[in-house]
Amino acid sequence: MKASTMMNTKVLHTKDEDAHNEDYTDMSPEQIKGKQSNLEKTTATDNQKPMKKKRRHQESKQYFRMNETTETYCRICKTDHRKCEMCKYFYVIGDETYTVHAQEPWPKDVKLFQPYEVEQILLPDNANCLAVQAFLRMCNLDVQIEQRPNAEFMSPTGKVPFIKCGAFLVAELEGIVTFVGQKGITLTEHLDSEQKADLRAYLALINNVLGPAENYVCWCDSETYREVTKPRNGSVYPWPLNLIQTWSKRSKQIKALKTLGWYEKSLYEVFQEVETCCQALTDRLENNTYFFGTKFTELDALLYGHVYTLLTTRIPAGHNNFAQIIRKFDRLVKHCKRIDSQVMGRETDLIQSEWLQASKADLTPEFKTYEEDMEKYKTDVKIGHDTIGDIEKETDWLVIDKKNDAETVGDVLPTYD
Repeated sequence: MKASTMMNTKVLHTKDEDAHNEDYTDMSPEQIKGKQSNLEKTTATDNQKPMKKKRRHQESKQYFRMNETTETYCRICKTDHRKCEMCKYFYVIGDETYTVHAQEPWPKDVKLFQPYEVEQILLPDNANCLAVQAFLRMCNLDVQIEQRPNAEFMSPTGKVPFIKCGAFLVAELEGIVTFVGQKGITLTEHLDSEQKADLRAYLALINNVLGPAENYVCWCDSETYREVTKPRNGSVYPWPLNLIQTWSKRSKQIKALKTLGWYEKSLYEVFQEVETCCQALTDRLENNTYFFGTKFTELDALLYGHVYTLLTTRIPAGHNNFAQIIRKFDRLVKHCKRIDSQVMGRETDLIQSEWLQASKADLTPEFKTYEEDMEKYKTDVKIGHDTIGDIEKETDWLVIDKKNDAETVGDVLPTYD
């Protein structure tokens, strides 16, 4: 019985166990040394196989967020993860490249990705792209602009613009400013702590007022949506994808505006918010060349992007009252022209644009002045609807061709009576 048990136990031994338990009593020292050497080589080879697989798995991962780590502190800003907000804009291609590339000089092959300017880009995206371009020029950093129809889907955050710098993908102005600062390049080194606090406050003011206002006009004003937003946003997609993608994006934008409390506003209230924001920016600018003396900051770049876009883009909403509001603040217009000339290297007529003058002629006789025209919107009914169908019920929203496959599209998108 005992012999049988020992036999079974011996059968269950693994190859490695048999090698370790081998009897060396009848072997010479040279034979023992050779056996042990072969055993070490076999063990080392077996241990390397799973490590290679693991490494290949890690390298196949396309993106990972910089602050996704088990360490206590963020690898970029060296702060607690619970307090780390800026590093959410940083993404890396590959694995463990941040330690190599983070402190390197600015490469010459940096690319900035954005939608097509002529036929696709919308009002808020154009403002943000111009702001980033102006900021990089202020820092004397070379960048190659790449226009892509799917730029927003290429972006790590889903927003444009974004840059590809070596192994890094960095999106939006705030993230790009922080990324450039990691390389020792900053526009705020001459500011004290109080001025930096003011800088952050006015950046938030622009992002929380002008940005949502532009999105509101593009997606919630039926006239602007029908004449500008819908054809431009869907211009790069074939039918029926252009309808589906526009409908999907509009749903997301309306949901975001509801979260911010802008969806319930009327067009008149939106114009009032913009005017109040411009007044606050004018008061801060005073008679200075730029917001903080004679040197650029990212605040100047951000304001330039929005003001230039609003002054040079014809918007049907309210007979282009966006541009009329900006024109009331001469300091903002001069600030925009100054950056356009000194930084962007171009001379754009922001005052005497033909379409801007024509927009005043489009007003009905009883609304010839800005103030009188604004009174028209005081009586407008607030939007306050829950579905896209409640916002706009035009028959041209979804045109289904009389084809055999038209029913499948009708199942995806609602048709309006």
